[in-house]
Amino acid sequence: MSRNSSSPALLETVFATLYKSANPDGVCDMSLRDLSHVTEYSKRSVVRAIKDLVECQVLALEHRKAADGANLRNRYNLNTRKDAA
Repeated sequence: MSRNSSSPALLETVFATLYKSANPDGVCDMSLRDLSHVTEYSKRSVVRAIKDLVECQVLALEHRKAADGANLRNRYNLNTRKDAA
């Protein structure tokens, strides 16, 4: 994990929230605002947790943009659910 790693409780909460919201292929596109609201952590804490989970290779992050360049919600691939059906 990064030098300023997130607490285990934060990591577990963010991952569990993404896991519950993921489709059967393990893909989730919940907004950072919604993640923050559901987990009751600040948006900055959620961003830090996602960064740490990506570094640990627990999930993959895809930044997405619309055709006009506007930011779209990130897409998360929960690698641990690859074999889920």
